[in-house]
Amino acid sequence: MLPPDMPALVMVPILPFVSFRNPLIFGTTSQIDVQVVLGPPVSEQEAVLSIDGGYAEPVEDGDRVSFRGNDLPSRFARVRPRNYFHASLVPKLQRGTLLTPLSPDTPSPGGTR
Repeated sequence: MLPPDMPALVMVPILPFVSFRNPLIFGTTSQIDVQVVLGPPVSEQEAVLSIDGGYAEPVEDGDRVSFRGNDLPSRFARVRPRNYFHASLVPKLQRGTLLTPLSPDTPSPGGTR
């Protein structure tokens, strides 16, 4: 989980091996190079590249994909209250009854927008 004001590149493996199941977080100035390696028999394996959950492009064994951040920031329209990220984070991290979920009207810590 990242705060909404933290610039980052996030790579999320889909259907990964057990040891590679968490998203990978990179700085926005990083260049990430990925090489497709299919296990034997390659003829029975299949891989696709999906960006932002959209169109899936088939990739082959040995293909390389590179991506990097952009100097142009993205702008998004807000459709929920300003503190929605923090209010929704508490229930996700809550263990037992020690934490009380925040109301959507509670101000965000540090004035995050």
